[in-house]
Amino acid sequence: GDVLAELLGRLMDQCSRAHAARQSLPFALGRARDALLRIVRWRFPARDEGETGPEGDGAWREDEEPQPRQPDSWAQGSVPVLRVRPSPCSGEVRRDTPHP
Repeated sequence: GDVLAELLGRLMDQCSRAHAARQSLPFALGRARDALLRIVRWRFPARDEGETGPEGDGAWREDEEPQPRQPDSWAQGSVPVLRVRPSPCSGEVRRDTPHP
């Protein structure tokens, strides 16, 4: 039994080496071809013919101004507000404490 297992082990090892040797060249050539094609496509990009009628589809027209939105009630008080009041003396400005 051990001799047969040893012989089958060697045979399978030789078969797998032969299979790998047969597959390595086509694999390497395929990878090299893919890399070369990727480089050529990167170096020489396809020419963009542009749009045939950009005026007709509305993509180049100016957008309408958006409507103002309502203030978000959840955001009230999240940013402190400094109220500035002029002081009785000319040229001086007094700042109140921030309101939450």
